[in-house]
Amino acid sequence: MVLAAAIVRVVPARRWRSAARGLASLAMRARPGRTRRGESRLARFLGDRSPGGRSHEEVFGELMTTYLEEAVLFAGLGRNRHWSPRLEVHGVERVEAALATGHGVLLWTAPEIFATTLVRLCARDRGWVLSHLRSWSHGVSGSRVGMHLLNPGRRAVEDLLSRHIPLARGKRTAAVREVSR
Repeated sequence: MVLAAAIVRVVPARRWRSAARGLASLAMRARPGRTRRGESRLARFLGDRSPGGRSHEEVFGELMTTYLEEAVLFAGLGRNRHWSPRLEVHGVERVEAALATGHGVLLWTAPEIFATTLVRLCARDRGWVLSHLRSWSHGVSGSRVGMHLLNPGRRAVEDLLSRHIPLARGKRTAAVREVSR
């Protein structure tokens, strides 16, 4: 995302998160039709189950903010591979207790939360080795042009933070076996 790259170049790292939040707010106000459609899709998906009693509008705003924060994180890591924000993690003791038994731990992140980079950064900071199942088309774009021009940058940043296991067509069983080693 061009705006995320601009934030990383112009704004000091300690202000990236607040810049991403401001950009999300601005984007939602600048494109009210698109925002209403997103809120409407979310309302259809969630129905009456809005998390924490928040409105669908609030939840959609949080999703947009998290999406832009993720884009800024990617841009920041693309620019400086050793950069790491200060992160506060809750529940680490459960993962570490499971790892202490000598078994692996499955950390499942839904693509809708736009926080997979944060999970990888937290794991890297704690010395955990992550493996990432990745399909051939994984990345920002599913088009042929996008897969060749845009996706390699995203995959390069992911590869800094986790070991990638290809999830190739017809070879999914082999990929699952590789993860379970």
